[in-house]
Parts: sequence; structure tokens; C-alpha cells
Amino acid sequence: MDGIIFRCSSRSMRLVFLAALVVATTIVNLSPKKILSRRRRRLQHLDPKTIEEKEVGIHRDAIVEDSVDRVRLPIYTQENIELTAKHFYMASVPRILVFDGENFQLYNLEHKSTLYVKKSGGWRSNQAIPLLVNALKEIDPDRFQPGQPPFQLLYTDGDCLASKICHEKKCPVDQFAPFLVFGSVPMDDTRFPSVQAFPNAHFIDCLERWKLKGRRGACKWGPVPNPEEKHPEFQQLKNQIVWRGTLFPFLPSESEVKRTNGFMNFPYFLSKFSDENTYNSLISIKKPQNWAQLNPRMRAVIMTLEDEFLRQNPQQQYPGLSSLLSKDPWIDAKFPGEGGLNMRKAFQQKGLNVTGEYMSPMVQMNYKYLIDFGGGGGTTWKGTIDKLNLPGLLMHHETSMKDWYFELLKPMVNCLPVAWDLSNLKDQYIWAEDHPEEAKKIAEEGTKLGNYLLSEEYMSKLYNDLFVKYLKEVLTAYHPLSNNEQDSWSTLKSRYEN
Repeated sequence: MDGIIFRCSSRSMRLVFLAALVVATTIVNLSPKKILSRRRRRLQHLDPKTIEEKEVGIHRDAIVEDSVDRVRLPIYTQENIELTAKHFYMASVPRILVFDGENFQLYNLEHKSTLYVKKSGGWRSNQAIPLLVNALKEIDPDRFQPGQPPFQLLYTDGDCLASKICHEKKCPVDQFAPFLVFGSVPMDDTRFPSVQAFPNAHFIDCLERWKLKGRRGACKWGPVPNPEEKHPEFQQLKNQIVWRGTLFPFLPSESEVKRTNGFMNFPYFLSKFSDENTYNSLISIKKPQNWAQLNPRMRAVIMTLEDEFLRQNPQQQYPGLSSLLSKDPWIDAKFPGEGGLNMRKAFQQKGLNVTGEYMSPMVQMNYKYLIDFGGGGGTTWKGTIDKLNLPGLLMHHETSMKDWYFELLKPMVNCLPVAWDLSNLKDQYIWAEDHPEEAKKIAEEGTKLGNYLLSEEYMSKLYNDLFVKYLKEVLTAYHPLSNNEQDSWSTLKSRYEN
């Protein structure tokens, strides 16, 4: 009996000892020295001689120390902004939203000029600024009162984020400042970890109307079908891939794919086949060395021309051309209207018509398969959301770039993925035709996503995620060069100018 009591007491003592050890460890982890060392690690990319200056309290220090373990972004200063801007200067020209101690301004790094913020932004260029300024003032009104230290926010509104320098050599991306991109960004988040994708100009317009002008309800995106109205059933749609758009260079900033823009000068390209008829011209275009220099949009148009030619000559054999995939035409990809006059004439001389009638979303809603070819930024400004809101199935063109909402696109759930070079386009079409129920389900889920992306519920969530939570992290992470009174905006600006 005594032995049992002794063992129980020994076990209790061990439990007490372990509990005391946990408490002691917790106290050590919460000590000021521990918190300070964490802050030092966040400042490791800065000059060690200036670290002590960073520890000096400023208006925002209580926020930083209180949330040091919750802040996702590392501390950054103007030195980080300068480093970041230098690497993107020639490809995606950055701008800076500045609080100069009195007012908000825009600083254009390309022209070394300052613009005053207007109440409403212009189309695309600086369009998001009123939203950003409003959000920052709501997050911390006291921070942006006259006399407070300067604040800087790096952003760009180009088609996509690109860095020619970082394509040629390894860049110190771990030292880059937070960078807001109102365009497409690399699909691989590790390329530029400090980059955050924000909505493009079309969706910013909806957010501005909703947040700043009080217009409630769904985003007025454009001529998309009313989800409350009756639309054709999926199985009643025309079983054809349809696309209309412009001939635009495909991701010219990406060295891996820019070769596909090799034959943008089609009159010159086709002049090499001056003595060839329609069939021989198609064969020449499809030779690997020529096909490799056609961008995805042009490849889809050539696929259409090939299918049309075979249907016009059903009794003959044409080695080198694809066989017909279906009884009816399987693809209709053309440039709308007249297109480029010289390009259109050059193809017409070969018996090929690369242009077709314009198709509004209301017309495209009668087709079963819709594709969203990426353009200069690797995505399409409106096309993906437009097509999601139609009854047909979105065949999503997957490239190395993405827009702010692409994490909601789920292959084989709400869209059918297509490789960037269209190598699996025909296979995906055949799969959808052979699996009508699965294709219908994917199309329905895509339409649900399209409706959600234009809803007030999504706009509210997006604004809270990006313009509240994320901007609060950026605001918390920013530190001036030091706590010296000389760090006025005029002093900081002179660094950019020099």
C-alpha cells in the first residue's frame, strides 16, 4: 500500500515539475529580449549599424510589438522600396502612394514627378488610389493626421508584373518591399514573395462604386446574363468551342514563351509561302519551326481554318492535317470584324479567312464551350469572369500568370484546364463530348462561381481581405529610414531623384 502511495506521489511531483517548466518557458518566450530578437530577425536585411535606430519608438511601435507574432510581412523601409523599384523599373514601372506628413500624393518613379491625389481615380492609371487612401485612413485615422511621419506604398497597374533583371539573374526577392499589383502576377508565388495581386481596373471600378459611392447590389460588370432569367440548358447548346478577340502578343515579358510572338508580322510570314495554295500554306504553318512561333490565339485561329478547309473538301485526303474531330465544326476562333487589314488580306490571298463576325456575350451564351485566351499579361482582363457567367463550360487557358481570384478556379470542378500551348485542347474537347454529364456539372459550378464573383458578398469579403487586413499589415510593417526629423518626404524624395 505504501508503495502505491509513493508511486502516486512521485507521479504527481513529476506533473507539477512539468507544469512549472511550461510556465517558465512561456515567460521566457514572452520576455522583451525575446520579442526584440524577433524584431531584429525581421530587420536582418538592413544595415546592422542602423538596427538600434529602428528600435526607437515611433507612432506605430505599440502596434508592431503587440502584433509581432501575428504580422505576416517583415518590416520594410525606403531602402527596400528602392531595391524593389530598381528591379522592376524597365518592365513594370512602379509608382508610390505617399503620405508626405500632410497629404497623400502619387510619386511617379519613371518621370520623377509628383501628382496630387484626386477624389476619384482615372481609368486604370491610378484608378485604385481613392480606395487605397480611404482604406488607410479607416485603418488608422491618427496615423495620417498632419505632422505624422511619411508613409510609402509601392504599386503598379500594368498588364502584369515582370522583371527583365530577375529573368537574367537571381534577385534578392527576400528583401523586396510589399508590392501591390493591379494586374496579373506570376502563378509561382515564390518568384516574388512580397507581391500581392489586387483586382484589375474593371473590378476596381465595381469596388469603388460599392465602397465609396454606396451603390449596393451585384457588380455591374457588363453584358452578362441575368442569373434570375431562364437560359438555354447545357445540352441544348451548340457543341463548339467559340472565341472572339484581338491578336495580341502573348506574355512578351516571359522569356520562356515570348518566342511564340515570332510571327506577329503575318504579311511577311505568309510571303514565304508565296507560291503555295491553301493546303500547302496550312502545312507550312503547321511545321514545328513555324508553329512554335505562333502565340496561342493565333494557333486557335489556325485550328479553326484547318477544320474549315477539311469540311470544304470532305472527299479528299490531306496528309499532314488533322482529321475531323466531330460531325459538326468543333472550334470557331476568329478575330472579330475587319481585324488587321494587312493581316486579313495576307491570309485571304491564301484562301484563309481569319476574321469572323463579332459575338457579344449574349450570342456566346448559346455555345457549349468557351475559352479565355491570355494576352499580354498572360490572362484576360474581363474574359474569364465574362465566360464563367455564361451557361457554357469554361475551358480555362492556364499560363504562368494569374489574377487576384484564380485560387477560386478549380480544374475539373468549375473549369476545364487547357495547356498554355493548346497541346491538349482537342483532347479536352473530346473528353467533354464523351462525358456530357460531368461537363454539365463543371459548367454549372463555373456559373455559380461567376455569379459569386460579381456579388456584393464577394466584394465585401475581397475588400476586407485586401483593403483592410492586408493593408493593415503593410502599414504596420513600414518604418522610415530612422526616427530623425530630417526624414521628411522632401528628404526621402531626393533619394529617388538621385
